[in-house]
Amino acid sequence: MRQHLNAFDGRDPDQFADGLTEAALAAARDSAAEDLSAITDPDWLQTIPARHTSCPWHEGLPLHRAAARLLERHRIPEHLCYWIMIYILTARKEDICDLKVTKVSVIHGPGEVRVAQPEHTFAVVVEGIDEFTTREDWNRIWRDRVRPQQALFWEQRGQRPQGRKGPGLERLKQALPLYEAWIDTEGAGNRSVETALETIRSKGTTWDDADMETARRVIRDLDDLLQPG
Repeated sequence: MRQHLNAFDGRDPDQFADGLTEAALAAARDSAAEDLSAITDPDWLQTIPARHTSCPWHEGLPLHRAAARLLERHRIPEHLCYWIMIYILTARKEDICDLKVTKVSVIHGPGEVRVAQPEHTFAVVVEGIDEFTTREDWNRIWRDRVRPQQALFWEQRGQRPQGRKGPGLERLKQALPLYEAWIDTEGAGNRSVETALETIRSKGTTWDDADMETARRVIRDLDDLLQPG
């Protein structure tokens, strides 16, 4: 990455080039001269990504620009940019398996709080936490601030999840018994998530995410996916 940046800035390789193969140095040098705006396959690399406020690299650096576009394409927050750049270079899946997409910062004392995230997400900044802050305070923040914004997102998206927390195929497959039980409750005149959960439990079927709100969400995802049109 350093030699790629050196070549981009018109500098010769520095002392950290020791130990790199000629092929690696050539790749760093050649890719630094790559014009991504001329790329036709994939064409999404042509688009200039939004500026990253926390990354130290030049916006036009090809490796960084490619990583930034990859983040945008897959709706990944920008604070993971460095690790995505590493993954592009190494293809080591273990380097990105345990990354935390939710960024949490602990701030003591006054200071500027700068928040940056993709347009399909939002941030909640909580001030004044002390030894008297309770779990109920957190629950109230979730109930009064987070949930209404999530509901608005769902409404804007026509009930189709678009963000990084969109439904995974394996999760939906595991929830099919719950969805079938929910469909069957219509015979009672009113589809009920609670009744569906009770039904699959009575049949000895388990579903890992048995939380009521999670159950509602996965049923909504499946219903949206399986409805015609």
